Amino acid sequence: MAIYHLYLCFERIVLCVIVKIVLTVPAKLVAKRTAVHRHAQNVNGVPQQSSSTSYYVTFEFESRDRMEFKVHGNDYGLLAEGDSGKLTFQGTQFKGFDRTR
Repeated sequence: MAIYHLYLCFERIVLCVIVKIVLTVPAKLVAKRTAVHRHAQNVNGVPQQSSSTSYYVTFEFESRDRMEFKVHGNDYGLLAEGDSGKLTFQGTQFKGFDRTR
């Protein structure tokens, strides 16, 4: 039991270290999508509605592995499917993309 617990603790430490590393790698943008979220609430008895949009992009690496990132709307608008370049990310957080073609 102690060995198993030690393994779990070690795994968490490794994951923490990996998440903090900023990587820049060649990648290709293969997909874009949005998700619209609708919100409803009552304010002083008056129904209020609003919405928000989340933006996602999927990159494919040279290894053919893929990762999806949530991005800001302004980044989403500047990216096009098929773009190739250098992707910078930290864990699951998108940091930037420099197009090369």
